[in-house]
Amino acid sequence: MSCGDAFRNSLSRTKFKTQFNQEIIGALLHSLCSQLLTLIPQPPPFFVNFPFNVVNGETVLDQSSYAVLKTKFPLHRISMNWQSLKDLRAFGIEYGISDQFMHIPEATAEFSNRLTEYRIPHRLDVIEGDHRNQVASRMGTVILPYVIGVLDPPE
Repeated sequence: MSCGDAFRNSLSRTKFKTQFNQEIIGALLHSLCSQLLTLIPQPPPFFVNFPFNVVNGETVLDQSSYAVLKTKFPLHRISMNWQSLKDLRAFGIEYGISDQFMHIPEATAEFSNRLTEYRIPHRLDVIEGDHRNQVASRMGTVILPYVIGVLDPPE
């Protein structure tokens, strides 16, 4: 059983529906963005293979479309791009423990762990609240000093 399955099993039906809908919305947005980079047209009218179907008014995950979509997620692309990722001079990621989409903290932590497995240097910052509402204060105290330290390291 995956972490995601255990997580879903621990949620009430209402919370699971909310989580499932958030995942579907995220997958849909990712699918639409991915489509912009795809040279092979998908079926009309949307020209996208959605990772779900609507059956009797219920949203049902389409396992085959979702499996294809998952290969485009950053977590699954590390294995294909690890050498290029190792060449980065700076790689910083962050998440807030109360980010608006429930998958962000879990997925970002898993992404960081996978980077570590591949020995890809990176910085992970976990912050209170939602990461978006602290950008202005963190820009001067964390983000810019980090970038400056990479671009102009102390001698």
